[in-house]
Amino acid sequence: MIEQAVHPSGEGGYCWNITDQKWIRYIDSTTADCGGKYEPTSNPDGSLTPEAVKTPEPTTYPSAKPLPTYIPSAYQKACEASKGTFDIVNETCSCPAGYVLEKEIIVDGEKKKACMTTAEYMCEKSGGKYDLQANSCLCEGELIPNEQGNMCVYDSVKASKDKCEADGGAWIEENGKGYCKFTEVNDSFVIDQSNPNFVFAATQLGSGDPVDFSVLNKIESLESLKEKKANLSVGSYFHYQGNVYRVHNYSYKLDDFTNLSEFIKGNNLFNISKPEYSNNKTYFVNEYVLYNGTWYTPKDQGGVMSPPDQGSQWQECGTNLDEFNENNSCKLK
Repeated sequence: MIEQAVHPSGEGGYCWNITDQKWIRYIDSTTADCGGKYEPTSNPDGSLTPEAVKTPEPTTYPSAKPLPTYIPSAYQKACEASKGTFDIVNETCSCPAGYVLEKEIIVDGEKKKACMTTAEYMCEKSGGKYDLQANSCLCEGELIPNEQGNMCVYDSVKASKDKCEADGGAWIEENGKGYCKFTEVNDSFVIDQSNPNFVFAATQLGSGDPVDFSVLNKIESLESLKEKKANLSVGSYFHYQGNVYRVHNYSYKLDDFTNLSEFIKGNNLFNISKPEYSNNKTYFVNEYVLYNGTWYTPKDQGGVMSPPDQGSQWQECGTNLDEFNENNSCKLK
């Protein structure tokens, strides 16, 4: 006689179910309630008629002997407490709609899984903490809630801003975009470490990794180069009146008759200290131009005059210098 699912010995054995007051027949060990189905015409031991099998004598217990009590396992209690349904035969927990079997718990020293809401799972899986009372996802650090507010996403802008300020830079926002600005003043010009042109110049002048901006002290003044009647080759640098320039198109020979104030106005020079895009300038490869808060560099070896957001002659490099070297067209090293 049983109240809960049991396995009688042998295929075809019969059980009398106290709760339902009927005979059930054992068929499959994986099925609850003896795998039973009610067989009204069966005769388990040969002493009962088919009719008697249908309506056996009700089973009762004397008051001194209470009915057997099934004691749920700790895992069953935890499963059902999490809105799950527990299979006592296979000892598995299943979850209703809107829940997933992803909550890890410890039962009797073993790791088990119980149910948790889909919203809670998505939040915690994305790095957040779920507030059960407010039913909301809380994100911290470099994570912010997505538009639906049900999970966290990486805030690259905040991460860049925090890194910038932690490194001693100033976060500048222009036209809805931000970038980090580092400055270092020497006796002749200002070095902006957030300007990729200064990073590129430092690597060209012999800096290793990490970038050592002190190598920029090699850059001579235009006045001293004139005194030497120097030849300014393509890619060479000089400074004049606080700005650093790069020769970007063809070589030029300085002499006593060179008018320096007029010379720097020529289209053959790129002012790396002021890299903002200008409509009347031609730009060449390895020159990084700032346009609406984003850095671009030309693809065309022959020079580009069109705005960076038009056509395919420009390569967009982004706002974070750390990502430049991931793009072959924007490499600073």
